[in-house]
Formats: sequence, structure tokens, C-alpha cells
Amino acid sequence: PLTVAMVKWVAGLMSCGILALTFSRLAGVRETPLQEVVPAGRWFRLLAILLVGSAALGLARTNWLGVPEIQPAANLGASLLMGLGLLQIGLSQARLRVGIGLMTLISGFEIAYCVVEPSLAVLALLGSIHIGLAMVITFLLTTAPALGPDGAQ
Repeated sequence: PLTVAMVKWVAGLMSCGILALTFSRLAGVRETPLQEVVPAGRWFRLLAILLVGSAALGLARTNWLGVPEIQPAANLGASLLMGLGLLQIGLSQARLRVGIGLMTLISGFEIAYCVVEPSLAVLALLGSIHIGLAMVITFLLTTAPALGPDGAQ
């Protein structure tokens, strides 16, 4: 429905605005590089994305939500976003990338939960979670000191 789309659009626009203001404020500041503990090559990440994508495609072919009226496209979108969000969280150590992965994971959950409970109040609450996450990411990027691989500043 149009009201659902408008709630998600406004929450996403506000989250992107908060993050855009943060990026403009931190234009020349770079996060200190962390020691990589997982393989970070492009081929490894591409293979991981393909594996998660194929798992999401396989999961989307089943009715994993248990709701008979769910559309296959919504099922695929929810499982793909949740899988790729978890992959982003698992492979990243930078605060911004982990925050974006968490926002992606919650977006997939929103798609899945929208089928179960399409009320506007619940969707507004889920949208406020995105705005809150954008504020937390902004706080962590601007005030928290960048930690090195051993936890020292």
C-alpha cells in the first residue's frame, strides 16, 4: 500500500539525511585501518555473496514465514536482505560498514514483518529504528575514538 511505502520512504530519507550530514562533517577524516581477521579479497567476497544469494534464493522458494498469502518477491527480498546484512556484519570491522549491514538486516526483517502485521504504527516504529541506528552510527563515527587492532587508541 501507498501508506506503507510512504512511511518507509520518509524513515529512509531521514536516515540518509543524518548519515549525509555526518559524511559532510567528516570529509577529510579517515578511519584507522584495522587488522583483517577474515579474508578480505574481492574474490572471497564475491564468492560469499554468491553463496548467501543462492541460500536466500533457496530459502525464498519455501514458505519459511508460514504465511500463505506472502508474495514470492517479498519472500525473496526479505531473505536476500537479511542474508546480505548478516554477511556485511560478519565480514566488516569498520563501524560504518557494520552499521549499514545492521540497517540492511533490519530492512529485510521489515519486509518479512510487513506481511504479518501491516499496521502503520508498527511500521512507524520499525522506521524509527532506522533513524535511531543512523544517530548511533553518527555518534560512533564522530565522538568515539578509532581503536587499533589491539584495542588501544
